[in-house]
Amino acid sequence: MTLLRSTLSTLSLLLIGLISLVASCRTTREGGQGSDEGAQTAESSVLSYLGDYPEVELPPNTYRLTLPHVSPLEDFRVELLPALANTDPTHTSIDGRFVTGEPLGEYSSFRYRHGEGVVVLFDKPIAGLDAKPFIFGEPLLLPFRGNKEIAVTTNDSIQVAYRYWRAMSKPVLLSPDAPSETAPKKKGYVLYTVTAPDRHKGDSPDYYIELIPSRRMKVDCNIHVLNGKFELDMEAEGLNLPYIFKSDGKTMSTRMGCPDDRLEEKLIRHMGLFVLRNAGDSVMLYLPQGFSLLCRYYRPDGKRSLLPPATTPATTKAK
Repeated sequence: MTLLRSTLSTLSLLLIGLISLVASCRTTREGGQGSDEGAQTAESSVLSYLGDYPEVELPPNTYRLTLPHVSPLEDFRVELLPALANTDPTHTSIDGRFVTGEPLGEYSSFRYRHGEGVVVLFDKPIAGLDAKPFIFGEPLLLPFRGNKEIAVTTNDSIQVAYRYWRAMSKPVLLSPDAPSETAPKKKGYVLYTVTAPDRHKGDSPDYYIELIPSRRMKVDCNIHVLNGKFELDMEAEGLNLPYIFKSDGKTMSTRMGCPDDRLEEKLIRHMGLFVLRNAGDSVMLYLPQGFSLLCRYYRPDGKRSLLPPATTPATTKAK
């Protein structure tokens, strides 16, 4: 039964991903500079934590979130983070994260998985250093599509922080790096370096970079997604290791019956990878030769906030 549920859950996630790729677009490098001001922001919608919930019995220490109505759905993400109240200046973060759980009625379900606990950067407090009121764990970034009702189960001490992120443009087709004597080379791969926007007054200190490997292929009328996986280059040096995208060039697809055997050339996309970077920092990615890279940036749409207990309205802010 557990294996069956896991298989059905995997198929559901794949179907959601396939549907979200229907409205693919073709862009240029210059096209990525716009801010797409016509889209509605998440902060302009009202969140409700008290009503309109399905009558589903939820486990203890479960926080609930209904995502607001935004358009287009593909341009928004919601970030969930474990949060812990803190009074110690030496504490910097939590080794913990939210992982996918079994669906609970209409809710997309997630649960807290702890690691080593509190991460301490300093051996002893530094004079004049104030404690962060909250420390946070590893972020989980979710699409809006397929996740309208969210239930997150934690424990007595861990709370749930959330933040909305909005795409700054449509996906942009990038050019690979120029040959360089200093850049490491890998046989059969092309190097891309993608840099987060610089920070200016009032801009965000952090950005999510979405990396979408793609390949132009002739396919039938079904919805196709490029096979492949991202791996860290463990042979590299430094803190931000490069990624390597490994793919056999084949696709996963729906199984609709096509009216004829006609094939059409399309740019087929992978599900992609999100990488969080500070403003001005870069991520390096090796793609197989013959592949191309689509990219777009996400910036915060509102401040990070704490989800309240399920019976009280959202009022607490986590700076």
